[in-house]
Amino acid sequence: MQVLNLFFILIVCTLCILSLIKYNKSRKSFGNNNLEFLQKNQWIIVCILIIIGFAVRAIYLGSNPSGLNQDEASIGYDAFSLLKYGIDRNNFHNPVYFVAWGSGQNVLYGYLTIPLIALFGLNTIVIRIPALIFGTLSLLVFYLLIKEIWNMSTALIGLVLLIISPWHIMISRWALESNLLPAFLLFGTYFLVLSFRKSKFFIISMVMFGLSLYSYALCYIILPIYLVLIFVYIIMFKQINIIDFIIGVVLLVIMAMPLFLLILINKGIIPEIITPLFSIPFMSGFRGSDLDVGIAANLIVFIKIILRQSDGLIYNAIDGYGIFYLFSLPFIIIGFISSIRISIDKIMKRQFDESIVFILWFIATFIMSLLTLTNINRENSIFITLIYFCSLGILFVIKNIKIAIVFVAFIYLTAFLSFSCYYFKTYPSQIGIVFYKSLPEAINYASEETKGNIYLTSNVNMTYIYVLFCEKIPTKEFVDTVQYDDINGEFRSPKKFGRYIFGITNFNISKNDVYVIDNSSIKVFLKKGFKIKKFENYSVAY
Repeated sequence: MQVLNLFFILIVCTLCILSLIKYNKSRKSFGNNNLEFLQKNQWIIVCILIIIGFAVRAIYLGSNPSGLNQDEASIGYDAFSLLKYGIDRNNFHNPVYFVAWGSGQNVLYGYLTIPLIALFGLNTIVIRIPALIFGTLSLLVFYLLIKEIWNMSTALIGLVLLIISPWHIMISRWALESNLLPAFLLFGTYFLVLSFRKSKFFIISMVMFGLSLYSYALCYIILPIYLVLIFVYIIMFKQINIIDFIIGVVLLVIMAMPLFLLILINKGIIPEIITPLFSIPFMSGFRGSDLDVGIAANLIVFIKIILRQSDGLIYNAIDGYGIFYLFSLPFIIIGFISSIRISIDKIMKRQFDESIVFILWFIATFIMSLLTLTNINRENSIFITLIYFCSLGILFVIKNIKIAIVFVAFIYLTAFLSFSCYYFKTYPSQIGIVFYKSLPEAINYASEETKGNIYLTSNVNMTYIYVLFCEKIPTKEFVDTVQYDDINGEFRSPKKFGRYIFGITNFNISKNDVYVIDNSSIKVFLKKGFKIKKFENYSVAY
């Protein structure tokens, strides 16, 4: 794959250089030469593409990524608890932010999951469905947004790039709650652009942006910067009806107010708020530590992530494929420069430029990157803009070198097919270790087939959440019996609750008890005379 990447990068760079040499300074607007075939069959083509995009995001949803991530289990159990018992696992009624491990977890994904749990129960597939739904909706909205700004041919290129993006495929297939942020920023931006023609859409845009605040806490930084830049631009060109503008902004402020109070509470300025309708909790490990103003160091990390398209975390990116394929960077650079030039040119001519929303979105996220410790999932909101710039870069190249469309189509199709084969054949076994595959089966067996105390391995991050998720422990039972090592810790973990005890040492091994262990510990328990029920990565000793 590395050799293939180098070959593709060489082809792309050659095409880009040739297209720059042929660049016509008279510069026609993007994609004016749309084919008549595309115009007549636009929605048939779009529907087929979105069906392909949905399929690659939906197939084997419950088994790939194999296993279950602790954040997925956490958001799923809290949603289940709210549905069944009206409280989360930390005994808060309808919190605006889940306390979760002690350091908090964004709530939007959990609330969106509640109706699905009510219909189909709590399981891995169900909690991944919102990611699938909003990932697929993003495909359509991304197409509509680019078409609204430019035209159909540009939008089709953008749609295809998003459909085959390894990053977007992967975030649409597992329930990391922060990965809803790109979708809701995209929805808000789409309705914002529509509002430039019909101002009533501005209110809907602000609602989408308001919801985005509940998808990921880093949006507290991104959204104010993004909207201030946009509002200044809008006011300069008087592009929105003042009544709709005021209503939309007031609505956004109202939606953001609980989170503003959340910050005040967790800075110790005011006490936590508990009402019959909602809770704004105090968290022992509130993540103010995520902010890091080491701007130079953060910039270096950001550049490395963009160049390498990897942060070393297998659930964020697969080496060799990256976020949008390693050879896309020249296209992104050309598209970014072209977009900047067009916007500057229009500003100088006092013409309103709708496409500037992508530049301002990029700037807001880039500033956030300089202020925080970062990785791919923390950078997730920037990648939509880079895929947009990539589509402009590809269009620039194929407009200047007609034959380039064949090479571009070939390299992206080859890369996509290669990624798909790897993701569905090789990746499950790799991610299964990281996502604790077979641990739920071991927990279920120990709980249903044995009696007495159950000790669980400490080699799993936050083992207790898997017990809650798999056994659907009544929330009140957990709240009443849980004992923490450090209840004020940022990532607090129980010592025990009910019949479940966490952590196994030589001092607490007794033949009267049951043990859920990783398979590397099987020999220890066999020597002590235990029977073993073995699963893929974990076993039960009894």
